[in-house]
Amino acid sequence: VSFSGLMEARLEEDALTMTQELNYSDGRMDCRYWCIRSQGPNGYSGSTSDSIGNVTGTVQGMSVNLRYKAYLPMAGGMRRVDIDDWMYLQPDGLILSHAVLRVWGIRVGTVTGAITAAYSPQDRLTALFST
Repeated sequence: VSFSGLMEARLEEDALTMTQELNYSDGRMDCRYWCIRSQGPNGYSGSTSDSIGNVTGTVQGMSVNLRYKAYLPMAGGMRRVDIDDWMYLQPDGLILSHAVLRVWGIRVGTVTGAITAAYSPQDRLTALFST
């Protein structure tokens, strides 16, 4: 299943908040809300509207690694999935993302995409991404 979507992000005081609208090739639609806060010079923590526990993140140079767990639809039901997402900032501002999804420690899929940014007059960040 492929997807495309729209993500809007805002930096408000000490938190990055994001709304992610996803449109899947099978007709499903989903919306995920994020809230991420800095935890020191190279660390982040937060949550999503569908995460199980916290999202943890680390920065290494021009890359960010986010790890979290969520229930996702798979094989006719909802499955607990461990997500390991690496995002790499490119010199032109493009962000390349590669996430590995695991169920019971077994790799069940990957998500690869690109995020581009456009700034609106209200200084809001909107990123359109597609797999």
